[in-house]
Amino acid sequence: MRRRVREAAWAAAALLPAAAFLAVLAARRADPVYDGRPTRAWIFLAVEGNAAERNRAATALEKLDARAVPTLARLVRWRAGLLAALEERIWAGWFGNPLGPEPAAVRALAARLLGRLGPAGAAGAPALVKALADPDQEVLHAARLALKRIGPAALPALGRALRSSCAPIALNALELVGDMEAFGKEALRFEPEATALLNAPEAELRRQAALTLGAWGRATPKTVAALRKALGDPQPAAAQAAAAALGRLRPPPREAVGDLTRLLCAEDPLLRVEACRALWRIEDRAETVLPVLTAALEESAGHWEAALVLGEMGPAAAAAAPALAAAAAREQAHRPDRLPGAASIALSKLGPAAVPYLLTLLAHEDRGVRLSAANALEDFGPLAARALPAALRMLSSPSREERITGCRLISAIGPAAVAARPRLQQLVEEETDYLRAAAWDALQSVSGAAAAEASETTVAVQNP
Repeated sequence: MRRRVREAAWAAAALLPAAAFLAVLAARRADPVYDGRPTRAWIFLAVEGNAAERNRAATALEKLDARAVPTLARLVRWRAGLLAALEERIWAGWFGNPLGPEPAAVRALAARLLGRLGPAGAAGAPALVKALADPDQEVLHAARLALKRIGPAALPALGRALRSSCAPIALNALELVGDMEAFGKEALRFEPEATALLNAPEAELRRQAALTLGAWGRATPKTVAALRKALGDPQPAAAQAAAAALGRLRPPPREAVGDLTRLLCAEDPLLRVEACRALWRIEDRAETVLPVLTAALEESAGHWEAALVLGEMGPAAAAAAPALAAAAAREQAHRPDRLPGAASIALSKLGPAAVPYLLTLLAHEDRGVRLSAANALEDFGPLAARALPAALRMLSSPSREERITGCRLISAIGPAAVAARPRLQQLVEEETDYLRAAAWDALQSVSGAAAAEASETTVAVQNP
């Protein structure tokens, strides 16, 4: 009896290579042909061919249709396992060259091609969902984008992913279904799954579940109750997401006001700020949140977010202008000539009451603070006319960024900045590229189109 079992085992083992060969052969026969070659061959050529071959492959791959979906779905997971990676390493170690085209590049290209098919690629959605756990970031990005392009037709596969025991797959699926632009209201059918994930073992899953429910914005009794409970999550990031979600629900969940108010004394500064944001959106009462947000401006962990909330409140937060000005004098923006700091942005949203504080910041010794303030003052247009002396000084600054910012501020002030016209004409005649364009726009705003045309003619004669 044992002998027969051994013989059967040996026979099965002998048949395995043949079965694998037949499976590969069947897959290749099912591979549709475009421009004389199977889909797989074109993809491999697009990955490892020379420039001319890649161009030919790109032309052929543009003709793919729904017939290619099974092949693309297989290639999305091509050599993605640990065993394949080990085999690749051993092969390269023995022979000094890779075993076929680079696997991750093939998977990423296959995912992109499935996305290009749109809803016609829906049969490949299960493979794309599995790729949400791919260790290669390019493959992961391509799979996510492809699922969005497939749209609502990919929702059945994403729904199964929400129940996956693989945390990366569930996490990415949660984030994807929260994209209402890509999946529409049909994604709301997964509200029970997202609500259940508020109790997931992984903190990141709990956080993303709250963010997704907030993105949907539907205040059902079960959703509101689950998010109120999640406000007590031991992980601050998950609790912050729950507070943020409650602030986005409609109609506003007034039953959560008491829970959010208690968080105004929370130890975590970001949780306090998110609670303030939610309370403002639900109750529209500035006096409740202004003291908390003003205090948060002085904390290293919450000042940026607190400034953004104050900016969202607009003129209702005008009383916070002195604290925002102090915060603007402290903060360091990466490129203040293009994007001001958060406190400066908030000041620009408060209305005319913020102008005196921004004028004071224009005289600050730090160039970044001056640039942020000037950028913020642009939003006030002619109301920023009192900034003209500072803007004129900026036009003569050694800093190119400061001169450009000064031009933009003068352009926003308009005809009231006519005193800047001589210097602007000089910049138009002497400078090049972006600075010259900024000076030209400012000159046109200050002098009017007719005067600007005359100046342009002069420049053209002087610089043929």
